Amino acid sequence: MLKAERLEIIKNLAKENEIVSWEKLHSYLDASKATIRRDIEQLEAEGIARKTRGGVIFPREKGTEPSNEIRKYHNTDAKERIAEAALAYISDHDFIMLDSGSTVLELAKRIPKDRHIGVVTYYFEAARIISENENAEVFLVGGKVRKGFYTCHGFMAEKMLGEFHASLCFLGADGVDVQRGITGYNSLDVPLKQLMMKQSDKVILLCDHSKFESNAYMYIAKMDQIDVVITDSATSEEYIRSMRESGIEVVVV
Repeated sequence: MLKAERLEIIKNLAKENEIVSWEKLHSYLDASKATIRRDIEQLEAEGIARKTRGGVIFPREKGTEPSNEIRKYHNTDAKERIAEAALAYISDHDFIMLDSGSTVLELAKRIPKDRHIGVVTYYFEAARIISENENAEVFLVGGKVRKGFYTCHGFMAEKMLGEFHASLCFLGADGVDVQRGITGYNSLDVPLKQLMMKQSDKVILLCDHSKFESNAYMYIAKMDQIDVVITDSATSEEYIRSMRESGIEVVVV
């Protein structure tokens, strides 16, 4: 198959998919791994594709909400390091609140199976993973299911969540602005995130460097409502310094 044909096939895949695995690309293109990687590198230079662990991401327009699948594959290494650092804040017999999101999910995966812990969340996947721990008491907030994101929202979810109090809240965000605060794409998430912050003694924001380069359109909270920010080393030193000067504990991994 000619290079021009391979590139055309990949561009057509980009119109219908947000992410495609390397295995799927091999089956479509019938070419060597080295050849396909060179093709993707050319498309990266054109802004059409981006390599990631497990496959290739085809970026969507700026300002649109990424799918749950995209979130899982984006900045995976950084999210794993952030989750590992977040784990250090959880003690035996803590009761915690977990937001939705791929970085929070990485934290859920790392909570030791023998840890005595209480958890409340509106995120199905996090609840499922932690419930495998026989010493964990898990509360899944109910409500209307948001398809594709494995979460519950709405009045019933907010009412149930408001009945809990936690020592820690682990929060995610779609965008972080050190002046304006944290933002999200989904309006249904906003009241749940705000309730978690209100009902917790300490709020810990888990966000990789890309979140400081994004600005979603739904306001969630000001930065002075965050106690701890855990981010990765690719985050701007200027942002890190600004947060620390405002009294926020910043952990860089």
